[in-house]
Amino acid sequence: MLGDVRIQAMAGWMMCAAIGAGIPSPDDAPPTLSTAQGAPPVVTVVEVVAPDPSTMNTQTRVQRMVEDGPDWPSDHRGRFLTELAPHAVMSGVNHCVPPSVVMAQAIQESGWGRSGLAKRYGNLFGIKDFGGGGVELKTTEGQGERTRARFRTWDHWSQSIEAHGQILGEDPRYDHAKIHREDGVSYARAIGPVYATDPKYSLKLERLIRRYQLDAWDQPVARMTSC
Repeated sequence: MLGDVRIQAMAGWMMCAAIGAGIPSPDDAPPTLSTAQGAPPVVTVVEVVAPDPSTMNTQTRVQRMVEDGPDWPSDHRGRFLTELAPHAVMSGVNHCVPPSVVMAQAIQESGWGRSGLAKRYGNLFGIKDFGGGGVELKTTEGQGERTRARFRTWDHWSQSIEAHGQILGEDPRYDHAKIHREDGVSYARAIGPVYATDPKYSLKLERLIRRYQLDAWDQPVARMTSC
C-alpha cells in the first residue's frame, strides 16, 4: 500500500515538472506554414529557357562549340588540341578557314607544339619572315633539303593562328579552296600543293583530321560565315 502511494506521488511530481519545464504536448506542436498564414503556400514556377544561339556573341558561341568537342587523348596531344581549339574555331569564323585544317597544320608543322620554333618563338606553322625581321633558323625544305630561313615570331600561339588565318583567308593563291570550307579534308587537298613543297602534305593533314576528329566544327563554323 505504501509503495502504491509513493508510485502515484512520483508520477504526479514528474507530470508537474514536465509542465513547468515547458515540454510540449502533442497539442502544442509548432504551427505549420498553412496554419500560421491561414492559406497554403504559394509556389512560383520559374521556366528556364536555354539561350538562343543566334543572340549569343561570337566568342560565347565558339566557347560553347568547343566544350562539345571530341574526346582527345589525355596526354600532350590532348592538351595541345584543347589549348588550340578555341583559337582555331575563331580563326575559322574570322577567315573562312576550316578549324580542322588550322589544327592539323599546327600539329604537322610544330610537332604537337614541341618544335623549337613553336616553343621559343610562338610560330606554329613555320610562317616565314621575308621582311628581314624574325629569327633565322635551320629548316628542311622539299625532299629533306637542309637550309636556313627567317621565321616570324610571336609571344603567344593565338597570334600565330591569327596570322595563319589571314594568310589562308586573304592570299589569292588560296581563294579556290574556300568552296571547301565545310570539308577540311577537301580544303587540305586544295591548299596542299600551294602551301607546301612536300607532295604528301595534303595526305598527312587528312590523316590527322580523320584520326583526331578535327572536322567536328567545320560545318557549324562554315554556317557562321559568309565568305
